[in-house]
Amino acid sequence: MREPLPADETHTPGVHDSGNALTHDVRCGENDETRSPGVHGSREEALRRRTLSMLAERGLLMQAPDGTRRNRNRNHQHFEHTRDAQQQNVIEAEPLTIYHQPAWRAIDPERKPQALMDASARQRDLVALAHATPAAEADQCAAWVERVFLRMGLGVVTGDASALYHAWCQSSDTRCLRVGMIVAVPAHPYGAGGRSWGHVGLYLGDSRVRHCTDGRLADAPLELWTSVYGVMAEPRWGWLGGIALGS
Repeated sequence: MREPLPADETHTPGVHDSGNALTHDVRCGENDETRSPGVHGSREEALRRRTLSMLAERGLLMQAPDGTRRNRNRNHQHFEHTRDAQQQNVIEAEPLTIYHQPAWRAIDPERKPQALMDASARQRDLVALAHATPAAEADQCAAWVERVFLRMGLGVVTGDASALYHAWCQSSDTRCLRVGMIVAVPAHPYGAGGRSWGHVGLYLGDSRVRHCTDGRLADAPLELWTSVYGVMAEPRWGWLGGIALGS
């Protein structure tokens, strides 16, 4: 049975909500928040705020015993805020999801994934095919990825997103993320299909992920994709079938 969605997301087609409406709703208004000079916060910060708001509305942020949103995380990146020069720095940690995963997965500037300009010819060919391959049916994100690789002549690899995650995705280090790798989670909380099969997309370079969801293709910033879909488990990446297209 499909989970109830907020009123502005009930139009999403498909039996199971795969999360595409979430990434779309988080991104809508992105330009409004970052276009005007003097507006506080970068594009990434605007996405972060909207993502955390969406997760809170869905009850996916961990709560402290007093009912407030828990904001303590000793295992993930911390951000320092100073009220004035006389005070010591106050460390505010990123909140966790109710599944004990970081609610926002920022990309460390020192650990950037591969850019498209640094990709090999074979990697760029795969990106071109990712744009040329039509969307698959609803709940067939893995089938779309597999079709892209089949059109590339890389053989047949089958399985749902969870199976691909466990078989081929070994890394969660963004420095190891290469153009053409699959990016996957074994489960997400936005519907029965997501809980059972997870979700998978293709890394296009320049911190972008292309994925098929609810019978449509969409591109999303890497930090948004991994945060929205990484609510229940750590997103990972790797070469589908173990076939490396570049170094």
